[in-house]
Amino acid sequence: MRKVSLLLMGAMSLGLINWAVAADDEASGKKVDRAVDNASNKVDRAADKVGDATRNTADKTRDKIGDIDVKTEKSAGQTADLPAGIQKATKDDSEDIRASLADLTEAVMSKSFHRVRNKLVDADRNRLNDLKDDDATFAGRIEQINKDWQAKYNQKFDVPHKIAFGQDFKGFTIVQGEIANPALLSNWPVENKAKAGASLKVGDTNVGAELKGSGGSATADGRRDETNKAGNKPGDRNLEKGRNVAIVTFPEMKGASELTASLIHELPDQWRFDIPDNIDSMKFYQNLLAHMTAFSEAKDQWPADVNEAYRMATHHVLEAIYDMPVKK
Repeated sequence: MRKVSLLLMGAMSLGLINWAVAADDEASGKKVDRAVDNASNKVDRAADKVGDATRNTADKTRDKIGDIDVKTEKSAGQTADLPAGIQKATKDDSEDIRASLADLTEAVMSKSFHRVRNKLVDADRNRLNDLKDDDATFAGRIEQINKDWQAKYNQKFDVPHKIAFGQDFKGFTIVQGEIANPALLSNWPVENKAKAGASLKVGDTNVGAELKGSGGSATADGRRDETNKAGNKPGDRNLEKGRNVAIVTFPEMKGASELTASLIHELPDQWRFDIPDNIDSMKFYQNLLAHMTAFSEAKDQWPADVNEAYRMATHHVLEAIYDMPVKK
């Protein structure tokens, strides 16, 4: 009997132990379940926050697009309208366009023609492939500008694009669009109101004799040359349907006429300047040297506001690459 009792007591003890273990397991399981639920809830809340942030960003973008100057080719009454064949943009990329303006001017101030050339679209880069990278005359002019700039403004030449090309720049506009019908693009690059001048004589140069061609005036007839120039493939024009483009207008300012610059968005993510096709390496060099010489010689007339001075310098650079003469 004693043995039976001991066995019964042992069995009961094991049962209690198993029950306790089961209870602990159940409690642990509940803890695990609660932990999983909590983690899942945190993930869901985080996803909700991301979704809300995304929606807020999208709403802000839509609001911003509504505020900027984007429109169809049929819109009228603006400083710079989109030409036929281009519809309004679907997103705002104005900050990158402002940055591209600054990058172009800073490339000129680096004295490297290859850096400047790299700011142009494929077809223009190919056409200007014989442009020398450095030139003593041009480098000397830029060095003088940098020296005078430091003396007047107590800072290195470094364009703050958000400020220089921001809301305080009255008359400055950015019009963004998307190519809808390439066949209608007869006015691209967009023609400037001021007539382009003949080749600018800037004195003796170190590169003139080595460059090909003389470069005619970039009038309406010469903006777009459909011939497949050496080094170009048909696709290098980058004017196919769906391509993003932009038109930047600089207002008239002292020593410079109103000016329109045409830009194309190229992969992976770069806004580049599209210039008239009949601007060759010689004309490109001469124009930049002439305009930077004029800017340098007008140092006594540089504005007190450094941001206005940055705009003036950029205006000269744009006039040069779009073959506009120095304004007397």
